[in-house]
Amino acid sequence: FFKDPKGFDHKYAPAMSELTIPYAGERMTGLMYSAAGEGPHATIILLHAFPGFEKNLDMAQALRRQGFNILFFHYRGTWGSGGHFSWANSLKDVHTAIDYLLKPKTIEKYRIDPNQIHLVGHSWGGMLSLKAGGTNQAINCVASIAPEDWTQWLDTEADRQSVLDYLDGIY
Repeated sequence: FFKDPKGFDHKYAPAMSELTIPYAGERMTGLMYSAAGEGPHATIILLHAFPGFEKNLDMAQALRRQGFNILFFHYRGTWGSGGHFSWANSLKDVHTAIDYLLKPKTIEKYRIDPNQIHLVGHSWGGMLSLKAGGTNQAINCVASIAPEDWTQWLDTEADRQSVLDYLDGIY
């Protein structure tokens, strides 16, 4: 199915870089997995599951080996990212990450093809990828793996309050 790239380009070797994405005075922590080769490369923003659970970084490694750059970041209020965690903030964070990738300095540094920006999300990230991908013109492709559907839990005011209490209790 997948095959390792042939040869090795020492000038444009695959890499992993820590980074921060600024948002309204806060910073989101993240990683850029840069693909081998001169590029420019299609770039995937990999949106992880509900914070504290699955990050899918094995998928990031596999996709990088296939020639994609991968941007992975933590939503605000989680894993060292500043700010407050919420559904609305997570969605804004995805749009902020897209904007970050489209900055000329970022495009040059990571050899990004700005016409090939994709979202891949799992669970919480799968829900966010569908929502953000459907409203952002910069996105070419969206993949959603087992998207979380919180609406199935929100039939009554008590249900909504229960979810809010759960979220407030962990962040």
